[in-house]
Amino acid sequence: MRETARLAMAGLIMIWAGPAAADGDADTGAAFARKHCAACHAIRGDGASPNPSAPPFRGITKDWPADSVAEALAEGIRIGHEGKPMVALDLTVEEVADLVAYIAAVQR
Repeated sequence: MRETARLAMAGLIMIWAGPAAADGDADTGAAFARKHCAACHAIRGDGASPNPSAPPFRGITKDWPADSVAEALAEGIRIGHEGKPMVALDLTVEEVADLVAYIAAVQR
């Protein structure tokens, strides 16, 4: 059941990945990033990542399309960065939209 819900969410996000950033709240996404992501990633528009192998947020959509980022977040990213495990993510649709909105905001 949980896997079905996760796949359904991933499908929905793929459909609306473009509007996800517009529908999400970047401020809420920033708070999430500070709490869960900043230990490894540079989450602002400048600076280096604390973990050099963790990509800065400002370049994420340069390397990966926004729909791929949203899908990966919805599915739960399970990769790590040079021996440091990635935080296990189990995000709601709203959290994905908020985080994608924040990532889009730091691209500018």
